[in-house]
Amino acid sequence: MDGGFTETASPKQITMTREEIIAASNQYIDFREINNRDELFAKHPRVKELYNEIRHTQAAVFAYLLECRDIEYTIPQFQKVNFEWKGVEYRISCAGTSLNTPESIQFCLKKFETNKKLKELGYNIPEFIGSDDYLDHRKFYRTHKNVVLKPTYQSGGIGITLLPQSDEEVKDAFFKALGSDKSIRAPHVMSEQFVPGDNYRIIVLNNQVVAANFREPLCVIGDGTSTLEELAQAKRTQLKKLVMGKFEINELDFLYLKEQGFESLEVIPDAEQKVYLMRISNLSMGGTTHECYHEVSDSIKNICENVTRDLGLTYAGIDIISQDIQSEQYVINEINNWPGHRIHNYPNTGESINTQEIIINYIFSL
Repeated sequence: MDGGFTETASPKQITMTREEIIAASNQYIDFREINNRDELFAKHPRVKELYNEIRHTQAAVFAYLLECRDIEYTIPQFQKVNFEWKGVEYRISCAGTSLNTPESIQFCLKKFETNKKLKELGYNIPEFIGSDDYLDHRKFYRTHKNVVLKPTYQSGGIGITLLPQSDEEVKDAFFKALGSDKSIRAPHVMSEQFVPGDNYRIIVLNNQVVAANFREPLCVIGDGTSTLEELAQAKRTQLKKLVMGKFEINELDFLYLKEQGFESLEVIPDAEQKVYLMRISNLSMGGTTHECYHEVSDSIKNICENVTRDLGLTYAGIDIISQDIQSEQYVINEINNWPGHRIHNYPNTGESINTQEIIINYIFSL
């Protein structure tokens, strides 16, 4: 990953309240009035022109925000925008930003090292091991049963296997992770205990939480007469109209359905009963997002702010698993040094937040 320049601006304490930060972020693009990329292009044609040049929507948004402020920038290659402010060069792309140091970016990509550090600091994380010996992972699986195998150095969910169901599947998952890992040193494969709960992305800028998003897996709502199979087929038709990915209910999803009390797809859920068809909140497969900053407890917000401070990150997304986000109960699933913006720009419910302009405003406050 391209981490940025060696020279970076020193972090500056934000003196604005979160409400003031959000209000200031809607000056040039107000995502509260925009529901998707097509509407963004229609309302701001210049963003579409920049997208055609840069080939990445979020990088195009950053370039547009710089133009609105009459700030010169360069496009060294696709998906990247470089600019200078008060003698400091910044590099923003689909993969990272120089707000975070190259060292902190590389550290976050090394999931095994990140977990070790978080555990040393006393944060709640899943039980885990790192090893290049398949037998160690088999032993971990036999002990914990519900596990996740992943590369120790990778991004974008590549090489991850969720909940293998046998020794043979653990072996396949091990070699899948091993083949995907980009680390130059061992261990190359991690196993983590699977933690049940809802998935949240908490955005922190300079030690202050500015956004939070609940990512909900694909689900259907019962009508009291239709079977799960009929409801799933109706959902497929709906997603096809939205030009989203197809989905098939696999063995792992059937296990999840059984956990919810459904033995087959022929069962008829009660009216208004929500049934999850998938365990993973994959947006391309019909998952939904819900901006939920005001629902997150102060305790969990403080945890996320402390994590970025301890890891030396100016901007990050903290992935939290919690069964009650309004409580103190949490587990840190992952640290993202350059979290995406789409789920905050276009949530299915809740306030839309222009996280790109929040970042630009912060840089110009330095």
